[in-house]
Amino acid sequence: LALLRHAARRQGVALPATLANRLADELPGDARSLLGAVAELRVRLSEEPASADPEWIEGLLCQRRAAKPEVHQIALATARRFGVRLADLRSASRRRNVVTARAVAMYLARRIGRYRLQEIGAYFAGRDHTTVLHNCRTIERLLRVDAQLAKTVQSLHAKWEPNK
Repeated sequence: LALLRHAARRQGVALPATLANRLADELPGDARSLLGAVAELRVRLSEEPASADPEWIEGLLCQRRAAKPEVHQIALATARRFGVRLADLRSASRRRNVVTARAVAMYLARRIGRYRLQEIGAYFAGRDHTTVLHNCRTIERLLRVDAQLAKTVQSLHAKWEPNK
């Protein structure tokens, strides 16, 4: 709520308390999502000053909720793409193909779902947030040098965000 109010002030958006409370309650709790909602509200208000009616706000909330897939959905799609079982992704397996698939699933959950590191780690058998961060950074490095992995990750990413 404080982040939302601060962002609205900095962007010159008059954000009524009831709307701020609703956005803070119903949007995913990460900063990127909250800042994006304020930016979208600012654009809408600059185009049509009286256009942020309750119906439009409900549409904004529905759109933002729908755009965020569950970690389970991301993990399942990743497991299928890599030809491993979902149970293996969530296990302590150290087989190379499972480790890579798990790291990609964590990376996508962070990028697409914008989940917190702790939430992702909890889904993957209670792994620590630093493990999730390490896997995300590893995949980011690999994407720059491994064209096949980059193509695979891009196709998975496009499932939820087709414009990317």
